[in-house]
Amino acid sequence: MKGASMPTKAKKSTAKAVPVHQPEPEIIRLRVLEERELVIPVQGVTPLIMNEFGHKSKEQMLESMQGKKTNTKERPPKDPLEDYKHARIMLPKAVTIDGVKCTDGVKASAFKAATVTAARAFPQMTLVLAKTQIFVLGTAPGDPDLIPIIGKPNMRTDLVRNANGSPDLRTRAEYKEWAAILHVQYQPEVMDAESVLALVQQGGRGGVGEWRAAAPKSYSGSYGKYKINMKKVEEHGL
Repeated sequence: MKGASMPTKAKKSTAKAVPVHQPEPEIIRLRVLEERELVIPVQGVTPLIMNEFGHKSKEQMLESMQGKKTNTKERPPKDPLEDYKHARIMLPKAVTIDGVKCTDGVKASAFKAATVTAARAFPQMTLVLAKTQIFVLGTAPGDPDLIPIIGKPNMRTDLVRNANGSPDLRTRAEYKEWAAILHVQYQPEVMDAESVLALVQQGGRGGVGEWRAAAPKSYSGSYGKYKINMKKVEEHGL
């Protein structure tokens, strides 16, 4: 066709391709964090009330779950002394601490729960961090879940309200003057010893045992409160 220009071929580039150097992937290097243990003596501020879930109650619950009907009229009358015995958590073997013979214990998990709950009082702490950093160890011979109670138990009977609102008398074990020695594991590269002491001290405001201030359904509880025995802490150089 007249007047039409023929397409010209594109000239090949003579420039050499420059290789692109990819940065080497960064290698993540981790190391195992050190664990330490603090021995923290605590002193009861208010009486400690214990009410272990008894064997009889477990049997009744199991029968109910299995569909077995229990005739309340056939239940034996309450025995306050028997209820008192079942309310206590007995150590497998009695131990002597600071010259006091200890026969009863409290679960180490109760002190951990109190310490973890105390994290709410510190803006820089989270419950997850407290749960994974604070471990309260049991020290009772024969039962790694228990911590000996340094104190004498007494029988205590209170008027309480059942779930249906009916009044009832409940007999439990009470330790008017008590103490305990906590063995707490933590990682010093995550939190220092002073922070651990602060959490344990704050946890003492919530308390352990029955009718404690931090109980989920308690609005008037004030039992089971404790504080760090700072005199003994200083003696041990913590």
